[in-house]
Amino acid sequence: MDTNKMTALYARNGLADPEEIRKQLVLTEGYAMLNNLDKDIRYFTDDGFSGLDFDRPGLQELRDAIRADEVQTVIVKNLARLARNMLHFNELLDEMKEHGVRFIAIKDDIDVKPEPPMQRNKSVRRPNRPAALKVW
Repeated sequence: MDTNKMTALYARNGLADPEEIRKQLVLTEGYAMLNNLDKDIRYFTDDGFSGLDFDRPGLQELRDAIRADEVQTVIVKNLARLARNMLHFNELLDEMKEHGVRFIAIKDDIDVKPEPPMQRNKSVRRPNRPAALKVW
């Protein structure tokens, strides 16, 4: 584990409810502490923004930190806090994978660990299939 990188806790609530944001951060911070991911925690929040809106200030700040290779792990309450659009979520997950970031969605029981750096840049080779076996 790279000790120079942070654990990013992300919380979002579409109803502009500060209490809901606080609850999410308490949950994610508790998870980080129980799993020894709490050495360097940073909070990213978007209060009053829809999960369909991909241009949220806290999310953009998180993405900037990921692209700058400052993040070791991203923890959210559930997938819907990060994105409600699967195309947006896949884009975020691809960015995390590209930068070796672990992604955890607590309530969805998701923990996507990055591949080792040597495997991350290898292309996948698929054997050639005979014409009769090709998928349509």
